[in-house]
Amino acid sequence: MRSVRLRWNIVVLLSLLAILLSSCRLPLEKAKIPLSGGSGQAVSAQGESRMEATLRKYAGYSALDIYIHSQIADVLGRYVERFGNTETFDLQKEADLDRGVNLELKETNKLVEYTELTDKQPALPEVDNAVTKLAPKLEELVKTLGEIDTYYRFRFYVDDDFTKGKALHGQLQALLKEWEPLAEDFTVILHQSLMKQRELDLADFKANDQMIRYHALESIIAAEVIDDELTQGLTSETLNGLDVASYKGLYDRLTEKVAQYIAMADDPERVNREGLDDYNLYGNMLKHKIMLVKASATDLLQRIEQSRTFNEYNKDGTPKDYKKKLQEAILEYYVFVLDSNKG
Repeated sequence: MRSVRLRWNIVVLLSLLAILLSSCRLPLEKAKIPLSGGSGQAVSAQGESRMEATLRKYAGYSALDIYIHSQIADVLGRYVERFGNTETFDLQKEADLDRGVNLELKETNKLVEYTELTDKQPALPEVDNAVTKLAPKLEELVKTLGEIDTYYRFRFYVDDDFTKGKALHGQLQALLKEWEPLAEDFTVILHQSLMKQRELDLADFKANDQMIRYHALESIIAAEVIDDELTQGLTSETLNGLDVASYKGLYDRLTEKVAQYIAMADDPERVNREGLDDYNLYGNMLKHKIMLVKASATDLLQRIEQSRTFNEYNKDGTPKDYKKKLQEAILEYYVFVLDSNKG
């Protein structure tokens, strides 16, 4: 018994180390948001403008928010499908553990960088405070999910007849009671702060004739309004709760904003004037991401008009597909503005 416990402890430690060192391809890594300071106009003593420092901080916090609502939410969703979401461990008949559980959180090493932004300037008091409260529980949640993944990945449940699995389940449920309100508060506070900051960003872009940046941000904002609409009263199985007329109005606005952005982004003279030649050197990735968001919104509209149901095998035109593409566009937007501010 002692040797089994020792083997379990060793495997857990090795697995957690592997997770912490992971650099797998996820939205955070794809975006490659630079969190260290650079140079820019109106350079401060720290070597970058206040605007760039602010953008960098919001970029990190946005990446953290996206990680919570994509990677962590997906893993928790898969866990619930197999073991339930009550305090009682409830192995579902269709769990099929022999095929694996897919509960690994990837790229967790990035999370420390984002939570440590609380110490960076400029201060964002309300958001910083929310992250400070969130960080310890985030670390605990990542560790617990890592243990759970290791337990099922190496099939230790066969050795102890789910004894450890039941204990981990209780530990996770207790942790989630503390985690969920903290995560929700962080998201709400961040989005409220972002709304105010984006008004300042739009005004700054317009004042400096940076209209490609201006229309890119307007497209992101219009896309986010649709995402908010999709989260109101909808489930993963139906779009019946969606107000079709309201969605069509938001869709038309998104289409208009994206068209304005593309017209600017495709103008070589404008690109050169705004100093964006280097960003476009290997193709305009932000344009590509924004067009994918618009295409997903179109798929949703067609599904609304033709068929309201969907399933896991038909992901086009679903709220989840739309959100994923929007998240990738948001991350790329920050890469774009931070990269284009260098000089």
